[in-house]
Amino acid sequence: MSTIKTTNITHGSNTGTSNLVLDSSGNATINGNLTVTGTAPGRLGSYAILLHNVTSGSYQIPNNDTNPRPLNTELDPDGIVSLDTSTGRFTLGAGNYLIKWRETFYDTGDVVSALRRYDGTNYLAANYPQTFDVGMSVYARNNSNAHTCVTNGATRVTVPSGQNYTYVISHHVDDYTNAGSGGKDPGTMGVHGIPVYRNFAQVEIYKENN
Repeated sequence: MSTIKTTNITHGSNTGTSNLVLDSSGNATINGNLTVTGTAPGRLGSYAILLHNVTSGSYQIPNNDTNPRPLNTELDPDGIVSLDTSTGRFTLGAGNYLIKWRETFYDTGDVVSALRRYDGTNYLAANYPQTFDVGMSVYARNNSNAHTCVTNGATRVTVPSGQNYTYVISHHVDDYTNAGSGGKDPGTMGVHGIPVYRNFAQVEIYKENN
């Protein structure tokens, strides 16, 4: 193996400051912008954030059966997700993904939350083993001392080459009847005088580099 020993690396047209300076400790100083082509370093590359939110008020879960979280807002700088705001389902292209989610509930009793894959007809386990498709079990007391709880989940899914898979965050509660069962209205409070949206669920999606 050949070894090059030098201190400064400078472009041929540069007569001033060296473009790259190395020191004896292995540190490198770059004078100018750094552009990397090809696969970015690190395991996780692109990301997206999905929300279920409203401008005001609460969100009531429709019934005690299984219901999807109606995700309706998307931050997706690299275009890795297609969100259907009419159903709350989101679609991913081929690749491996880390998915994290959290949902808030109020006055519902026991809560179970899970990530499921939708094949156009049926709901399936999102990935195998499906143990990780299920969020942490929580309980939102449903009596005179009712309170809010938040369930959290995290899993990894794989979409095969040439495929698109559609997913949904769904939940099942004991009691849906409170007007804020799927997200309680915090009232008219703002932060630093700025009105706030009511965020009742959040999904983080990270696509792994190849």
